[in-house]
Amino acid sequence: MPVLTDIRQAVAGVVGIIVGIALAMLVYEGIPLGPFGVLKSIPLIGPVIETITDGRIDRERKEALSGYVKQVELTAARAELDALQKRFDASRKATDGYITLLQDAQSKERALVEQDRIEDQNYEKRLGELGRRCPLNGDDIDYILR
Repeated sequence: MPVLTDIRQAVAGVVGIIVGIALAMLVYEGIPLGPFGVLKSIPLIGPVIETITDGRIDRERKEALSGYVKQVELTAARAELDALQKRFDASRKATDGYITLLQDAQSKERALVEQDRIEDQNYEKRLGELGRRCPLNGDDIDYILR
């Protein structure tokens, strides 16, 4: 009988090793749920099932996807920033162009006002030389225009 006990112990040891390896693989690799992977999306139960069944492969996949999502978000943010920068630059160029046009128009207006003032002085001078006067002032013109 000592042989049977030895065989039984050997079988038990082998079975224990196989069960240990199987458990280690399940913990390391995770339990494949197949079409029942939807169970992970159930509130309250899902995280527990995910903790039990997810292994190394699932963790690495999630980590890789997380990194990929972050990279895509970064790329999208950079593209949006570039688009905003182009719009900002175009707006700045347009504003600079309008400022230049405004300054040109203002300088032309100042020149015309100065020219009108000089012409008025010359006209009044000519009238004075002819012995005529034009005693109208701004108040008189406002009264006429009413």
